[in-house]
Amino acid sequence: MKNKNRNILIVGIGSSGMRFAKIAESEGFSVTFFRHRKDIVIPKPYAIIDEYCPDQYDVVIVATPPSSHLQYTQKSVASGIPTLVDKPLSDSLVGIKNLLHTAIQ
Repeated sequence: MKNKNRNILIVGIGSSGMRFAKIAESEGFSVTFFRHRKDIVIPKPYAIIDEYCPDQYDVVIVATPPSSHLQYTQKSVASGIPTLVDKPLSDSLVGIKNLLHTAIQ
């Protein structure tokens, strides 16, 4: 079933982010990219935001380098937003434990 009128926020514009965008579009999602680095060029026709506000979206996908996965995932999980994180989840076991603590609260 297509997800008409659903909004997805993708953090990360590399090959993984673009792959996720194509899949999301094929399922009827409206795709927005968060520009996590100011030097990144987002291809048209995608919407772009410069402030990370995951609570305005139905789903968040984090596809940045692993060292920044938890930075974005923690905020979206705390907001109760379903979040998919590209692998690996993190490069920090302590960070993963903190994320799990947030998720179960």
